[in-house]
Amino acid sequence: VLEHEDELDPFALARVYWSQSRLHVMKREIAPARSLARRALRLLETSEHAHYRSRAHQLMAFVELDAGNPGEALRLIRRGRELANGIGTGYDASKFALEEARAIMRGIDLRSTLLDAVTGADAAVAADAGSQRSVMDQK
Repeated sequence: VLEHEDELDPFALARVYWSQSRLHVMKREIAPARSLARRALRLLETSEHAHYRSRAHQLMAFVELDAGNPGEALRLIRRGRELANGIGTGYDASKFALEEARAIMRGIDLRSTLLDAVTGADAAVAADAGSQRSVMDQK
């Protein structure tokens, strides 16, 4: 099919690139997956098919996460959500939420975040205990 790509309509060609990209994703072949997903997205960007463009952004976010680029993945997720607004399905929303959670988790220093949370919780418990004592002393 790709031997005759100049004969295909852009939408059909984007679908071929998309399918090829997904195959490379399944094989964890990041570079070709990224390249094909970008080619599909470039073709779809010129169309009125916002739902397909939205899904292409989600696919590219998945690829960027596997490539170790959580910041770029989040940017793609946000753009894809904008495109899906009002036309996306519940399934689409779930996939975006999942990819967003993955991107956030990969983009933060989990150990540091957990230490901050524990420290903050300890301070909150101490402050709460102090305020409870103060209330009890007033009675």
